[in-house]
Amino acid sequence: MEENKKLDDFIRKSIKTVGLEEPSVDFTDLVLSKIQFESDKSAVFEYRPLFSKSTWAILIAIVAAIFIYVIFGNPDLDHTWFSFSQLNKMTAFNVLGKIPTYDVSSTLLYGVLIFTFFVLVQIFLINQRFKNHYKLS
Repeated sequence: MEENKKLDDFIRKSIKTVGLEEPSVDFTDLVLSKIQFESDKSAVFEYRPLFSKSTWAILIAIVAAIFIYVIFGNPDLDHTWFSFSQLNKMTAFNVLGKIPTYDVSSTLLYGVLIFTFFVLVQIFLINQRFKNHYKLS
């Protein structure tokens, strides 16, 4: 208890000799200017979508046209894109006869290829955006 009283007396004496620190005359103006600067800086980083509205409209139109063609059209399944590029060998997956054959539908294969294509496009676009956005001057 006596030790706390000595520490308290020492702190009181130190504050009296040194004095309390007072802010400068333009302290309020400096704080307000920093706040204004921070709010102006946030306006620099505006949100811009990765794809514009016209790009989304074109992509939706292409996907809708493909669906309409598949549903209402009569696609000839004898000649597919895979038969031209010999990718149809991927549908019969068999390693040395030890693994049973898995028949993969062409729809699944098309879906996987389209999904892969769009993932690669997205990676490319995001990479370009970061390069342009965080360019060193």
